[in-house]
Amino acid sequence: MLNRPLAFFIWVYIRIFHRFRCFGAYKVPSTGPVIVVANHGSFIDPGLIAWNVKRPLFYMGKAELFKNPVLAFLLNLVNTFPVKRNGADRAAMNHSIKLLNEGKGLCVFPEGTRTLDGKMGTFKSGAAYLALVTGATMVPVALFGTYQAYMKGTKRIHLVPFKSVFGDPIKVEKVDQHDIETLRTRSQELSDQVKANIQSMLDEDKEAQDEAVH
Repeated sequence: MLNRPLAFFIWVYIRIFHRFRCFGAYKVPSTGPVIVVANHGSFIDPGLIAWNVKRPLFYMGKAELFKNPVLAFLLNLVNTFPVKRNGADRAAMNHSIKLLNEGKGLCVFPEGTRTLDGKMGTFKSGAAYLALVTGATMVPVALFGTYQAYMKGTKRIHLVPFKSVFGDPIKVEKVDQHDIETLRTRSQELSDQVKANIQSMLDEDKEAQDEAVH
């Protein structure tokens, strides 16, 4: 979980100003390696997940953020470690594998950056690769409202409701790290599966809202 004072501040803010609701967080396994995977609409997304998952999670943050000493200190408080976004960051991948092999949990946003138009972008296969080489369970999460509240490139805040919906866990069979061809194929398949699950949850919510309006 987040550093307690910071977590409390986030909880108060999102509950009062964004009427935050969460569904299905209990689906995250309480023990063992796990990777929580979500769509990425805003900088506040990790907080929405961290508050409701009752076990510590580790996060990746773009390396540029750690150049600011104050921000780097705050990121370390919330279990965030740097990752280089241009090309494969072997150090970050090895650290992630180490954490998962120790039975810890990661939260990953496979798009690699926040959406510019509210739609999910292409998923990078790194999270799926990590699950395959460690046997970690993957849990898809659909986040609602964060893009509309904090659109990238604008400073204006829209106090729209937030919601997170946790999907069913995906059990992953471990693949030998040296079986490159199988890893390449399965990483893409698994990444596509997780993205499809999240998209399905997003679409179901939109359909429910459309039916309510009509």
